[in-house]
Amino acid sequence: MPIIEEFPKDDAYRLVKWVDKFTLPHLTTRSTSVTVRLQRLPFQRHSDLNRLTRESAAALLPLDRTDAGQAQYTSVAVHAGLLPHLAIGRVYQGQRLVGELPTRQATLALADAELSCHEIKIGEELPAPAGWTYPYKQLLSREFGGIQTEFGASRCLVFVDASGIEYVIPRALIFQRFYAIQRELANAFTSGPWAQTRHRIVYEGQLKSGLETRIDPATGAWHVILQTHVDNDFARLAALLYFDDYAAARAESIYTGMLSDRRANVHAPWFASAQIPFRAEAKPLRLQVKGFMLPPRLGRREGGGKPVVHKQSFLVTSILGSSWPSYTPPIKAGRLNSGDKGKEQLPAQGDRPYANHLRARPAGSELVTTSATDASAAQGDAVTLEDTFSWLDGEEPEKLTKDRSQLYSDSDLCPAPPPPDAASGGERTHQGDNAAPAHHKVLVRDPVNRFRYLLDAFELLHSAGDLQRYTVFQPAISSQLAQCGGLSCWNFLDDMARRTGRWPSAGWRMLERARGVGTERTPGKPRCVLVVRIEVGTQLGYWFEIETRTTEGGVLSPLVASTGTDEQVAVSHLVESIARAEGRNLRQAMTAAAYEIGSDAAHCYKHHYKGDHNSEIDPNSLRRFLMKWAG
Repeated sequence: MPIIEEFPKDDAYRLVKWVDKFTLPHLTTRSTSVTVRLQRLPFQRHSDLNRLTRESAAALLPLDRTDAGQAQYTSVAVHAGLLPHLAIGRVYQGQRLVGELPTRQATLALADAELSCHEIKIGEELPAPAGWTYPYKQLLSREFGGIQTEFGASRCLVFVDASGIEYVIPRALIFQRFYAIQRELANAFTSGPWAQTRHRIVYEGQLKSGLETRIDPATGAWHVILQTHVDNDFARLAALLYFDDYAAARAESIYTGMLSDRRANVHAPWFASAQIPFRAEAKPLRLQVKGFMLPPRLGRREGGGKPVVHKQSFLVTSILGSSWPSYTPPIKAGRLNSGDKGKEQLPAQGDRPYANHLRARPAGSELVTTSATDASAAQGDAVTLEDTFSWLDGEEPEKLTKDRSQLYSDSDLCPAPPPPDAASGGERTHQGDNAAPAHHKVLVRDPVNRFRYLLDAFELLHSAGDLQRYTVFQPAISSQLAQCGGLSCWNFLDDMARRTGRWPSAGWRMLERARGVGTERTPGKPRCVLVVRIEVGTQLGYWFEIETRTTEGGVLSPLVASTGTDEQVAVSHLVESIARAEGRNLRQAMTAAAYEIGSDAAHCYKHHYKGDHNSEIDPNSLRRFLMKWAG
């Protein structure tokens, strides 16, 4: 995770409270900026963050009435290319990400897609219920403070479910997930109309290999060729936004909304207006989300008695997954400068295209992202994996097969560069003093249900009184942090790999191996583990839930008692012990590791599910295991 140069340079803990309000250009650069609202938190140490429950976290969100001048809040402008990294609820110590507040997850079913919702602005006054004498808005400062003035024009979608809960989805979040899932896309959509910037995402010419972006006249399939710096993860949405008239109109409306907000003042800011790019169809649009359940808005009941609930809001802070529309044809995808071999291979004449492009590589732990300069077009990308997103259904795009390809030698491939000290999420330009490009991206992957099912089972046991307390235990060192399935996890990279960005290309520590060569190379994804701090009776321990590949069988979940000493050092040692054992023989490996930190023997839980291994965990089996451990 990068160090953000524009954030306050101190050791205070701050919460990302809101992300919106765009400006073009930012300072002396050619890039767009977005404003981040930060709230100072009353934490003295990282353990204060890891002790939070959902309820105690929600108590931090209202405006502090004793802070009349709102001194605990500050606003910072950073490049819009940093959007994939920014999320409401994330916590920073100074300039480094160190975790997030605990949230709830929910699945929404929008019967008519966006037509199932209505739009509001943060500062908009709504019709008040009878007896309400104050301004009535969607988010009051006593529920979620610090944003009502500066972000009064910020737009949100509101979806009301069958139980009356109002899910508030910021338009900036819709933009982030469906249009700006990586920095290249964020910059394209904030720099001009889609009809003029789409060529930065989709290659519109015809390649010598025979491939081109087009609709197959025989099958109706969408063929899309992505530009060199656009990840394969975006192929689905790129094809939809390019070929589907409804989605293309939604993409175009982003720029028209910008013009409307600025009212012919080129220096004026604008607020996100992005719409969900899927039209209504027979099946509902499903969105997996996470966020904060805000305190209920209560009013006095006429004649006294129990207060009446006027409103119950759930502020969505991240969209974790989405269903895919059934009306799209099959999609086939390729990339400009793909190294794939064609049906016919011809000896190359001339130099390899893009031979001078340095390949992308993972960022090191000391990478500083700066918004003071644009990005250099002559340097390789520093890749940062910021979060995960999943398509809940639909077919993955097939890879387009070339008719022919050129054979080049590997001698003209540039070597991997050393990790840069600074990088920029701004536009690529050829100014000599620009920083390396910071390639912030959200990884699109299969849904991760394993962690969510575990926390659901813990919640059942907590509600029944069998589990006194459980909290996600997050790493204090940002380079150990990995976002997976909407949760703050620990990655299994060793210290050298984290520090230098030289990740292994394969092996147990990597969930997905590195693939491709040259500019086509992707660094893969490190495996991670969810660590949960649990209290059962008088026993306190750490539960380790290990991420698995779809091709792997079950894996044991170790539970190690706390020693009461430095928790971060102890858990870090246990995580590394799992990696060295490669997830095998964990009873022996973790017992040895537990003794090394002064703890008792490790206990390992073998999962029992209600159905197959992708279903929910049997809470009765889990209860018996925990009672035996605590006894």
